[in-house]
Amino acid sequence: MRGQGKTLSKLTRNRISLLLIDNLIWIILAGIYLSFAVILPSFRNPIFLFKIIYFSIPLGFIILAEATCLIAGVFDISVGQLTGLVTMLSAVLIVDTGYFAGVPSFLLVLLPLALGLGFGALNGFLVGKLKLNPFLATLGTYLIFYGAKLQTTGASTVAGLPEAYLLGGDSTSTILLFLAVFVVLYFIITRTRFGHHVYSIGGNSNTSEMLGVNKSKIYFLVYLISGILCGFAALTYTGFVSAASPTVASDTVFMAFAGAILAGVSINGGRGSMFNVVGGILLITVIAAGLTMLSVSVYWRQVLFGVLVIVAIIVNKSREKLRDRILLPR
Repeated sequence: MRGQGKTLSKLTRNRISLLLIDNLIWIILAGIYLSFAVILPSFRNPIFLFKIIYFSIPLGFIILAEATCLIAGVFDISVGQLTGLVTMLSAVLIVDTGYFAGVPSFLLVLLPLALGLGFGALNGFLVGKLKLNPFLATLGTYLIFYGAKLQTTGASTVAGLPEAYLLGGDSTSTILLFLAVFVVLYFIITRTRFGHHVYSIGGNSNTSEMLGVNKSKIYFLVYLISGILCGFAALTYTGFVSAASPTVASDTVFMAFAGAILAGVSINGGRGSMFNVVGGILLITVIAAGLTMLSVSVYWRQVLFGVLVIVAIIVNKSREKLRDRILLPR
């Protein structure tokens, strides 16, 4: 009986430890938010918290895109530049070319989603069909998208977009849009056969292929999801400023990695909670808002976000060691 009691006690401790490890992001988020609240009175205002949620959404779509790729065991270095290119190309096609003059303005919101899907298909073809290294392939498309973005407008801002297209300018609509997209993505990743295959391929691609999972097809579809999420990011970024800027989302790839990894998504693939990714999105936004309100210079913010990426990698490594120590028999 005493031995059984010790075993049950150990199992309980292990479950609690795993629960804390897997949901560490919410503890970190609460700690950092409370720290800023002590220093900055604005953080104690519920309205300010609502604004943080609103401001987090464009980057949030990009972090969701990166997290989906990481769970599948691949990288997408191009997410920021893909978002930027979709932002600028959509604006130019709507405002400058007149190709969509007869199209109802509320249907124009589909354009960045279609473009994002197309560019995501390019990444998916390179990695899934041609079997190129995901890091190097998306580094190549990063440069392609960056150059194409600047070539599209000559690095100038595009304004004069229809009001119905500027969906991201309304906080309530933007938050509801994000929630709807997140619920659909969460269902796909956690409740469908495809989602199970994404985790399986990310965990062990060779074993999954032996069991009949089509790795190339999964990679292609994952990059399609990443592309359409970047399309949503482009749409909401445009609405934020009521214009399309060539600098939009330029430096977001590193924050996307940091947000996903701090949320518990494994760099090695096959592990991570989409719900916890929301915590990573909020954490990155809280840190950015706090540093801005403390008047930290742009250059120092770049340094601190670089440190944050390194911290995210260390946390990821430590988290996986702790999980293995708890789960693997001794």
